[in-house]
Amino acid sequence: MKKHYCLLLACVGISLLANACQDDTVSVSTLVCTPMDVKCESDILKTCLGTSWSEIPCPSRCRDAHSCELDEGQICVAGHVRCNEAHTGIVRCSEDGMRETEDLCPNNEVCDASGGTIKCSNPQDVVECNLDQKKCSADKTGLISCQENRQWGDAVACGEKKHCDDSGSVAQCVPDGSSVDCALNDFKCSDTGDAYARCGETGWGEFEQCPQGLVCDAVAKDCVEPPSEVCEDGSIQCSEDLSESQVCKNGKWTTKEFCPDTSLCDEGECKPMVCRPNVPFCGGSGKSTGMYECTPSGQQGAVIEYCQTIMGCNADHTACYECDGNKKWECTEDGVFRGCVEGFWKDLETCGHKDSCVTDVKEPGCTCKYAGEMLPTEPEIRCDADDAKLEVCEKKTLNGSTYIGWDVQQDCGEKGKCVSTSKTPYCKCENKKYICTANTLQECKTGKLEDIQPCSDNEKCDAENGKCQCIDGRHECQEMTSMLCKSGEWVKENNDSACTRGEYCNDYIGGFCIPRNAVCQMDGETACMGNNLMTCVNGLYEPIQTCSAHCVVESVGSAACSIQCTPEYLSCSSDHAYIRACNNDGLTTTDKPCPPDHRCVATNGKSAECQPKVCDEGTYTCSEQTVQICYQNKWIDLVTCERYGMQCSGGACVPKASI
Repeated sequence: MKKHYCLLLACVGISLLANACQDDTVSVSTLVCTPMDVKCESDILKTCLGTSWSEIPCPSRCRDAHSCELDEGQICVAGHVRCNEAHTGIVRCSEDGMRETEDLCPNNEVCDASGGTIKCSNPQDVVECNLDQKKCSADKTGLISCQENRQWGDAVACGEKKHCDDSGSVAQCVPDGSSVDCALNDFKCSDTGDAYARCGETGWGEFEQCPQGLVCDAVAKDCVEPPSEVCEDGSIQCSEDLSESQVCKNGKWTTKEFCPDTSLCDEGECKPMVCRPNVPFCGGSGKSTGMYECTPSGQQGAVIEYCQTIMGCNADHTACYECDGNKKWECTEDGVFRGCVEGFWKDLETCGHKDSCVTDVKEPGCTCKYAGEMLPTEPEIRCDADDAKLEVCEKKTLNGSTYIGWDVQQDCGEKGKCVSTSKTPYCKCENKKYICTANTLQECKTGKLEDIQPCSDNEKCDAENGKCQCIDGRHECQEMTSMLCKSGEWVKENNDSACTRGEYCNDYIGGFCIPRNAVCQMDGETACMGNNLMTCVNGLYEPIQTCSAHCVVESVGSAACSIQCTPEYLSCSSDHAYIRACNNDGLTTTDKPCPPDHRCVATNGKSAECQPKVCDEGTYTCSEQTVQICYQNKWIDLVTCERYGMQCSGGACVPKASI
């Protein structure tokens, strides 16, 4: 499923065109296009930022002349920056294209896209046009000229039996019933360069041949002597697509060097790219660390903003860290309590009001009462903002620090409602014996919903019979015994259902017995797989989270997400295609690709190596009647399907009749 995203503005990231020579007066750059005009070429969306065109690649392809086709789940183009519809703020798209954030302009400023970047400006400073520009009024009855302040003036009526025509290169008033495609005295050269034409009152005249030996010059608006040579010998330049550097020989441009895949031409020389062309990136060092524009040749451009914390850039160099260890908590103006998570602010609690949110205290968070305090003995309870859930005040932890917040105690169900008028808020329900909410069995008692039993993934909530009923054919672990659901009841399938010594019953792969040390040995131990933090559950690693910066092995059996990595330590990328080396700054990494048909394998918490590919990490296969899992680039036996009267197919145990 694809979505279409219409772009009105593009992201910042193109260096400004050179301004006119400056003297004692302020120089204003000439507009090369109408701000916010959009065109699409070769799956690259180009948007006019007044003095330059910005470029941003579509996630998939260009749909038409002004829109990108998005991937499933995306709402915007990753990294894209635009003005909101009212031009009162700047809207930024996240790096995954899943969400947008909006920053309103301060002090009656407006969003300005006329100066090569998108920024907030005083309305009087916005450049709308060039001094020699003209345009027609919306009703085509008047002509509008660009004023000295570089903004459009008022329309001047064309007069009786005349209308404004902008079909040519310049808008102008013409008699009714006529139109011209050029402005009076416009000059153009033929495609061959040896003939010219001029624009009269009725439009373009016929091409006239230049005298023998002369060529047409559109700038001079005349036939002139041809140049003695195209270029000066020894001078250098870049090709139009920046894929090669060129040198002038005998008056002609010739290829000097084809740039490698990781380089583009800049100032006549092939240079390694330090950033993605035209995409803002986090770079610099020390006090100069910040978000920078990336030039079309992949070089560091003008600074957009400097980072506000000493931590600088994130590991992917896509953003400045927002917070550090000096400030763990903050309250927003609307009473949202936020915590610093791996260098970025994360919304933790909606306290309801700014005065209900505190930070500079022993136990920051929402100012509610939780169980365990001297008074009251019972925790404080409230209804959520939608009166759909019952919430309880609890003590929570984040990165080893505690704070106070609200947790959902009960979902009031589809037809339920949270009532807060009584001394103790509660979920009100209809007089119905049992209700299923999110696969949890609930009972309605005196108008209040009470949870009876949460049903497992292998069960379905049965409100009619008031129970959780297992799904036929599913397996589940019960007290280290593999159970089979038959006719809605859990039963032992055969005498081998109980796991033997040295085995775990593992629900993660369907409720079968597997060796305790199939992959990992100790429940609760943690490890890194690429940038994913994993934990050991019944002999297999299950994902906890994907780290935003680095997954770091602290010791054998212990790993954690961290902003910093250990210099010179090696690990694998999440797709196991690269060896990732931690740089000396302890914040950034350098990736080295594995050869084709090889996989990165972390040999311990400190080193990694590329090995010939055997399998894809975490995938399953069948070896005769045994299910195997790929771990560390090798196949490991998990369960023999014949033990349960089943056969192995597609990396899973399935009933024989289904094969």
